[in-house]
Amino acid sequence: MASNQTNRFQSLESSIEEFTDGQENENTKKKTKEYVALLHEFLVLKRETRQMDEQDETNGRMTPQALNKFLSEFLITVRKKEHNEEYKPNSLRTFFASFQRHSKKK
Repeated sequence: MASNQTNRFQSLESSIEEFTDGQENENTKKKTKEYVALLHEFLVLKRETRQMDEQDETNGRMTPQALNKFLSEFLITVRKKEHNEEYKPNSLRTFFASFQRHSKKK
């Protein structure tokens, strides 16, 4: 009976992080990278040297309050590249989900 139990579980040959990374859709990875780059562009425009996911040697890490302020302003003001149109609410939720995914990986 003990051998039946041990056969039920495969050995873990790679890390859990590698496994979950491999499960993520390539388009999701691409869009997350694109949206994070757009947020970084916004932060540069606002003259914010700290990034949401990095420790700045001079100013330290961005506080949750500061990040909340910048994310709120970003989501309210971001426009589509073509025709300068507002994003639909569902698209804005996608932006936010991408930022969450990115932050979890750090």
